[in-house]
Order: sequence, then structure tokens, then C-alpha cells
Amino acid sequence: MGLSGVLLSVIVLSAGCFRDAASLDRDEENHPLMKKARDLRDGGEFDAAIDTYQVALQKKPELVRAHLELAVLYESHLGDYVRAIYHYNFYLDARPDTKKKQLLEDAIRHAEQKFVARFPLRPDVERAMEQIQEQNKNLKSENMLLKHQVADLTLRISGETSSEGALPPEESVAVQTEETTPDAIQTATRYKVEKGDTLMRISEKVYGNPRGWVKILEANKEKLPRAEKLKVDMELIIPR
Repeated sequence: MGLSGVLLSVIVLSAGCFRDAASLDRDEENHPLMKKARDLRDGGEFDAAIDTYQVALQKKPELVRAHLELAVLYESHLGDYVRAIYHYNFYLDARPDTKKKQLLEDAIRHAEQKFVARFPLRPDVERAMEQIQEQNKNLKSENMLLKHQVADLTLRISGETSSEGALPPEESVAVQTEETTPDAIQTATRYKVEKGDTLMRISEKVYGNPRGWVKILEANKEKLPRAEKLKVDMELIIPR
């Protein structure tokens, strides 16, 4: 293969690396095993859904979306925080550009807190979790560095002078929660979004538990179709 052929191959491969996380997720969700697992999850067959997602990863390890689905199932339905943390981190390391990044980082911190709370007399466990957090931070830095290096290489080859570009909006993460009833909304309070707020942080403030963010999102779906649309001074309904 000549030099031009090599350069063309590098450009094609690099372009594939920079597809946004939302489009990659959508493609993977169409895999037959992913659809089967989703149907099982929606039907409340959580153990069978987990088994199916695991089989999907065994057959096709590049189905990164399966890691996110497994993380939610392990945390929300089994209380297995160690496995949840692993799968959350795997997804974030593989898709660092996801628009769900803040929500997932909050979910990881919540899972870590729940896990450590099981061992209140074991300071060694807390130190181990701190080491895991530091290792995860280093991995994210390495992934970001590699991403920029590939971007620079692509720009040099193509002769472009700017790597800036807007990513299309991403779909919100699919999770299960109890339906917000009209009675709950009628007895709801109001909350004005402050600087630095996320739905998980608001849930922690009003419910004492960050997992109520989905209920808040559901109650405000007309003005807040996706979690990343949250804005300062927005007034939210907080169902009870």
C-alpha cells in the first residue's frame, strides 16, 4: 500500500473514533441481544436481563452501551455497588464525550458512598476506594490525552486548522423508576435551580437520596425533556 493509502486509512479510522457517544449508543441498542435484554428489563426480569447483557458482551465486547445498562441494573435492582462502579467507569472511559458524564459521575460517587457505608469500621476499605478513584482519574486523563493526540494527527493529515465542532445532543440515559402520579404532582413543592445543580444533587437536597433524580425529570418532562437541559433559575416541580 502506498503512502496515500496509509494516510487515507488513518483518516478513516480516526473519523470513526470521533463519532459522538449518542450515535454509538443508538447503533448498539439495535443489536438483537441488546433488544432482548431491554425487553427483559422492562418486564421486570432483572436477573435474566443481566445474563443477556453479559452474553451480548461475550459475543461482542465492543457493545459499550451494555456496560451502562448493567451498571444501572446492578446498582438499582441488586445493590451490587462494586459491579455497578466497574461498569459505570468502563462506559465513561470508553465514551468520555458522553453528555451524561456529570450524571454518571454522580452515580459513581453515590455507589461508592453506599459501598463504604457497609463497612463503617473498616478504614482500609475507604482507603481502597480512594485509590480506585485516583486510578480512575488517571485513566480518564490518559484517555483524553490519547483523544487529543489522534485529533492532532488527523488535522495534520487533512490540513485543517481547527478541531472545534459541536456534537449533536444526546439522548438521556434509559433507567427504570416508579411512575410519577398526578396526586404526587399536586402535592409537590417547587425548587429553583441554582448554579452547580444537577438533577442528582437536587434530589440529594430535597429527598436525601440522589436516586430520586429520575422522578424529578419525569415530573418536569414538558419543560425539561432531557437532564442536560437543566438551567440556572429554572423552576422545577418536586413530587412527593
